[in-house]
Amino acid sequence: MQRFRANIVVDDDILKPYVEDEWTLIQIGNDRFFVIKRCTRCTLPNNDIHTGELGKEPLQTLMSYRRVDPGSPNHACFGIMLLSEKDGIRLQLGRSLHALESGEHDTKNGYWVRKETESNVAQKEQSVYSCSVQ
Repeated sequence: MQRFRANIVVDDDILKPYVEDEWTLIQIGNDRFFVIKRCTRCTLPNNDIHTGELGKEPLQTLMSYRRVDPGSPNHACFGIMLLSEKDGIRLQLGRSLHALESGEHDTKNGYWVRKETESNVAQKEQSVYSCSVQ
C-alpha cells in the first residue's frame, strides 16, 4: 500500500474487493465525502520505495484486470478520489466509515449518478467499516 500514497485506507476483512467503486457518498466519523472518481494509476507505484528502481509491478498486474472505467480504458483504476463536504476536516484513526450512497459512473458526462434504492437504504445499516487513516 505504501507505493500508492493513499491518504485513507479502509481496514476490514469482510468487504468485497473494490467495493469503493460503487460508492458515491461516504461518511467517516461525522464528516461526509463525495466520491469524485476512480483513481486511475500512473507508473509511480512501479518505483521500488527502497531502491528507487522502476519496475513493471504492480501496474502490470492491475492493468490485467482493473481497466474498469470506460472513460479511461487505457488506465488501471485502484482507489477513489474524495471531496469533503466542508473545509478544515481532521480525520482520526479508528473512525467508522459508512457508505451512504452508491451509484454508477456516467462516462459520457463525467460524473456519478446516485442510485438510492430500497436495497441501498437497507444496506446502510450494514455498511459500517473500520477505517484507518495514514
